[in-house]
Parts: sequence; C-alpha cells; structure tokens
Amino acid sequence: MYRRVVRPVLFRMDAERAHDLTVRAAELASRSRLLCRAIASLDADPRLAVEVAGLRFPTPLGLAAGFDKSARAVPLLSVLGFGHIEIGSVSADPSDGNPRPRLSRLPGERAIAVAYGVPNDGADRVAARLAGRRPPVPLGINVVSTNRGAASA
Repeated sequence: MYRRVVRPVLFRMDAERAHDLTVRAAELASRSRLLCRAIASLDADPRLAVEVAGLRFPTPLGLAAGFDKSARAVPLLSVLGFGHIEIGSVSADPSDGNPRPRLSRLPGERAIAVAYGVPNDGADRVAARLAGRRPPVPLGINVVSTNRGAASA
C-alpha cells in the first residue's frame, strides 16, 4: 500500500508539506491509546535487542531528531518498532526556523536537502507535552542554544 498509494501521493506534494502532514497524522494517531497499544503488541523480534552503555534498545534502529521536532507524536513513534527515538532540536523559545523553501528532494541522489533551521515549539511546550509520559523505548531530546540577539546579552 505504501509504494502504490501513500508514496506517490506524498511525492506529488511539496516536500515540507508532506513532512508536516505525516507528523500531523502521527500526532493524531498518538491520541488513540487503543491504536498505540495495538501497535505496541506487535513486539519486535527479541533477537534484535541490543544493550549499549547500560541502556536496552529493543532494536538497533532509531528515529533521528528532525522528524518530530516538538514531540508532537511521541506515543505513536515510540511503538512503531524503533529502538529509540530522538526529538528536537528544541530551543528555549519557540522558533519558526528558516524561511521557505527549506526542504528539497534530490531524486537523482535518493536524498533530501534539509535547511529548516530550528523550527520548534520551545522548551516549555515540549516539556509540557512530555510530562508524565514514559515511552517504552529510550527517548533522546536534542537541546540547542540559539542566538537571541543583543537583547539576551
């Protein structure tokens, strides 16, 4: 279904719009505890588990920071089979990031070029979103220092 329906639809859209819609869909799905529990019940093969520096990862594959910059979809992302998830980069204050366009597909290289800057909802909102959550996989939070200009001196 992904190759025949989802991918062709997403690839006809602007790359950033496709990313935003995907995160929004994951955020919406994260609100369903029933759906997240059902997906979590499909445990990874235990042979994939690894331990690094005293941390147990159910699989060696993790989701890098940049997909869910403001922790909007942690419940769903943490049950999709990743061994760990990273969110951010998160700055002290909310940030819109760089002006558009800032995400481009490079089909010939089968890659994307990312120049988002640091768009995120800010540390207070991200902390509130994560308060009381205990994802079933290790969660990394990338924190970034930003230049606030002369007012912060």
